[in-house]
Amino acid sequence: KKDYKVLDAVVAYSDNGGYTMGSDRWLGNVILEMLKEPALLSNPKPPELWTILQTADIYIKENKPKEVIQYLMPFIETYKDHPALSVYIADAHYLLDNIDKAYTYAEKSCLADKNFCYILPTIGRYLFIEERLSEAERFFVRGYNLNPEMNYLQGDFAIALKKAGRYYDALKYFGIWKSMNGSFPSDFMMGEVYLLLGDEKTALSYFDRGRNYLRINPNVAIKSPEIADAMIKAVQFYEKNGYKNYVEEIRKNQ
Repeated sequence: KKDYKVLDAVVAYSDNGGYTMGSDRWLGNVILEMLKEPALLSNPKPPELWTILQTADIYIKENKPKEVIQYLMPFIETYKDHPALSVYIADAHYLLDNIDKAYTYAEKSCLADKNFCYILPTIGRYLFIEERLSEAERFFVRGYNLNPEMNYLQGDFAIALKKAGRYYDALKYFGIWKSMNGSFPSDFMMGEVYLLLGDEKTALSYFDRGRNYLRINPNVAIKSPEIADAMIKAVQFYEKNGYKNYVEEIRKNQ
């Protein structure tokens, strides 16, 4: 039998793509606690907070938002507004269409720990999928203001703004998305927005940047219809203006 001592450990969260939901981040903290205190694994009774959060998670997954709120509220004071508790309460209020309360608790979780700020754009995304962008916007803006390093859903928010005809706001968030994730697909998306604004010169410069990226990184994955549409707009723009070589270049690299 050998004993091992953990000298260093990192728990990685993959929020982009929905692999780790905002309400599940506490599970990573549980892993860290177990690494710090391995004796927790042999304890027949887990810490009370873990049981509370697991119960709330079960209620949420069973679509029982009223039960979530009734169950968690007595523990808010005991655990000093623990961010994971606030996340579940925010989720529950969203499901009940209590949007102001959902915002209050989502913001509270973010203020307690910026690693939980992901719940703000998560609820924002729920709302714009329901075509409630005017209600969704404050969730995105507040989350990004409180945690500017958060790389999460800026592209989706920009697409929603573009669809709403808010082109300059869309460019702002496409620009943030590009600064965090690189040229593709944001350059094609921004080129499409400039076309909608009637600025063909600037659109051409962004389409050219996107095309240059594809030359270096051919066969990248097209992960949404919106990205495909922006690339189609680039091809149509090149065809209209006689840039046949550029059209073939894009088609060859896709």
